[in-house]
Amino acid sequence: PTRACRLTHTMRALARPNSVRVCSGSTARPTRNTRHARVRATTDASSSQSPPPVMVVSDLDGTMVGDDAKTAAFSEVWHDRTSFPPGSVLVYSTGRSLQSFTELITEKKDVMAIPDALICAVGTKIYKRLDTTTEKRNLIESTLGGLIKRDAPNNNNNSELGNWVEDYDWTESLDKGWNFQNVFDAALVAVDLVGGDNAHLRPPDEFTEHKITLGVRDEFVDDVLEYMTTACAMHDLNPKLITSGTGGWQYLDVVSNQGGKLESLEYVRTAFGVEVNRCVACGDSGNDVLMLAGKNKAIVVGNAQPALMQWAVSQRIVDDESVSQDVDDSSSERLFIASEPEALGILQGLRRFGLLAADEV
Repeated sequence: PTRACRLTHTMRALARPNSVRVCSGSTARPTRNTRHARVRATTDASSSQSPPPVMVVSDLDGTMVGDDAKTAAFSEVWHDRTSFPPGSVLVYSTGRSLQSFTELITEKKDVMAIPDALICAVGTKIYKRLDTTTEKRNLIESTLGGLIKRDAPNNNNNSELGNWVEDYDWTESLDKGWNFQNVFDAALVAVDLVGGDNAHLRPPDEFTEHKITLGVRDEFVDDVLEYMTTACAMHDLNPKLITSGTGGWQYLDVVSNQGGKLESLEYVRTAFGVEVNRCVACGDSGNDVLMLAGKNKAIVVGNAQPALMQWAVSQRIVDDESVSQDVDDSSSERLFIASEPEALGILQGLRRFGLLAADEV
């Protein structure tokens, strides 16, 4: 069988049953074939009486990760599966690369829950975790040999890397309306226009085929955004321009218009078969706005950056001016602003939405 077929069949065999400012245009994405491995999973339908599965999609730094005790508190509840319906899914959506994520979770293995899927680089990479039990690892080795290890980055010093396989269907879908060289050239000119003391390209290891990141001083963000929009339009490109950060500097992520945190969330949610009103996005900064603004439920943690908190307050009013968080009616509530910080805010929001047993917090 071909490389792609072997990888696809193995992914099927490994599917686990329990497993600010944004400028953008159209988010339509072409239908992909099944040449490459796709994130997929089945949900446990063993009990018709059980509520539908829940999917938690959380940002990492400042949301799930920060204070270890708060991260551990979430993990304790997550690992107690009586708190969630069978088949519930944990996804991390981060600006980090796969390498950076695996270093983080290795460092914090005692407090962080291992996710079922991983969205990296601001929605431009999606990875499925391979089952590491002996039986299924033997299946991987016998079916694929060294294929997965060759696809993964150098993992001599990071064995966690070998547990993740990229969804190439997703990666290739981002090609539409994207030209890396044109966007990169525009970014270089933008830096020159405002001066190297006011903007710079981030290190290459923060780039992907469909993402370029700049650092820009607050007072020059508008100028860089305006130039990038104009320069890309000259090549019929309309990438998403996503800003986030505090402290006088902001990150500016330029990503394929087909990608981003919301589009990647929807792709993974659909793959796992989770209902949209049972999917909860959680974040603390501007690069989370897209997934927090979707049809899914959303939690803004109590320590969110000021720009995101301002957006959340205005968005909650737009969502439903008649719903107050002081009123015990969470059924129509889509966006919750937590008073608790980081991972405790996630638990608070899940409880508010009725997706977490009250006595587990």
